[in-house]
Amino acid sequence: MKAPGALSVLAAELADPTGYGRLVLDDRGCVTAIVEQKDASASQRAIRLINTGIVLAQAGMLRAWLSRLGNGNSRASIT
Repeated sequence: MKAPGALSVLAAELADPTGYGRLVLDDRGCVTAIVEQKDASASQRAIRLINTGIVLAQAGMLRAWLSRLGNGNSRASIT
């Protein structure tokens, strides 16, 4: 962990990332978004870098971030 408030995400690059959340990176290689397959645009679906679901963060910061997480995505609207 580099700095207080830092978050690390374990990623993998797959030849066929179908079904996985994509990691969207900025010009510095920092994660700016994790976009699930069903919510991804065509350009985001072309990203082969996926979220493994494993993160590293300070416990207090992670709790605060998780408390702000919502479920406003395609999967949440399936009835």
